[in-house]
Amino acid sequence: MALPDYVRLEAAAEGLNASVGTISAGRNYLFTTAIANQTNLDKWADIQLHVHPGAAPTVDYTVEVYFLYSEDETNYENGAGNGTSATNDIDPKCMPVGLFHAIANTTAQRAMIHGVPLAPYPFKVLLKSELDQTCSATVTVNTRADAVTDA
Repeated sequence: MALPDYVRLEAAAEGLNASVGTISAGRNYLFTTAIANQTNLDKWADIQLHVHPGAAPTVDYTVEVYFLYSEDETNYENGAGNGTSATNDIDPKCMPVGLFHAIANTTAQRAMIHGVPLAPYPFKVLLKSELDQTCSATVTVNTRADAVTDA
């Protein structure tokens, strides 16, 4: 079996572009819209997280990004939250797919997480704020399947 001549990067398709509004300090936020990767079978995700704290957070406090999968397209991995009330927070049991480290000022802050491997199942995005400040947040998840090409 011959090896492919090259791997061509393909443009990403937007899977999720959503605003949290505000997420309280130490709270989780679960996006209810699922990304249907059981249909498009993309292999990679690129995530952009845009955070705007209300007050300067402690440096290097984080917002963790999780993908919660469902093999049956109905029941998702553990993890929940509504961003404001601790009564609805359920911390995920899976590993985070990326971290956003805050800087100590009130300006809008942006982080990119590239090349996160994807499973062939639908998934939802959960943000877990370890910040010590309330902030607004927007997350964009673009998915892609790079093409392997023979000459």
